Amino acid sequence: MKIKNFSVAAAALAIGMTSAIAFAQESEGYMLRMTKIYLTPVSWMEFGSGMNAYVECHQEKELDNSWSAWVDMESPVVWLVSRMENWAEMDGPGLGPCYSIVEEQMGETIRYTETQFARYMSDWNTDDDNDPGVVRLHQFSVDEGDKFRRVVSEITSALKEFEYEHQGDWFEMIGEDADEINFFVVAEYENFAEIDTDRPGAGATLNEAIGEDAADALWERMWDALDDDGEGYDTVLLKKIPEWGYGPAAE
Repeated sequence: MKIKNFSVAAAALAIGMTSAIAFAQESEGYMLRMTKIYLTPVSWMEFGSGMNAYVECHQEKELDNSWSAWVDMESPVVWLVSRMENWAEMDGPGLGPCYSIVEEQMGETIRYTETQFARYMSDWNTDDDNDPGVVRLHQFSVDEGDKFRRVVSEITSALKEFEYEHQGDWFEMIGEDADEINFFVVAEYENFAEIDTDRPGAGATLNEAIGEDAADALWERMWDALDDDGEGYDTVLLKKIPEWGYGPAAE
């Protein structure tokens, strides 16, 4: 019971974070707070009902909070994403006046929660400001961080110079263990249908920008920097649920 109560309280604290974004929005040096809520099987409707009530409570009380909500397309996990300009924003108001809704209506649906932080890598990113409905996170666990940073810097610089319009936004995880994800880049899509379109990828664009041989050498260096001889790579596909979010990012 103590574990369950802790998970519920952690979820409420995560939902109540301020200054949310979707996943990618230009601003130098900001951080993301990403809380993953792992749900019990077949609990989507109950959790969704509780989230709707929680959002309505915030609207009625006009609370100064903001977050965006995303669902994992391969597992029963909800991501709550908030933006922080600095660590001082962690000194928030606590559980808040709507906490009882989380405890009473959503508590039985939550298995546990996990919160992670990441920093926006402004030097690797463009200034595009999009509002994606679907994102794919390309996640990297690296063995040689400095080597990975150098090669990604070269790749992103070449893509920016070539004015590649689909370049994703990069983030570096904060405080992660060596066997966890260290970096991720967010590929944005308006919807699922856009995934099926034949838009140019980073690989083909880099070939065109610097030549195939030079591009192959960069990708090889990048893969060599990953854990387990290039095995430290994974992807997560997320869909935005606007009605479960609150504030500017939910629109």
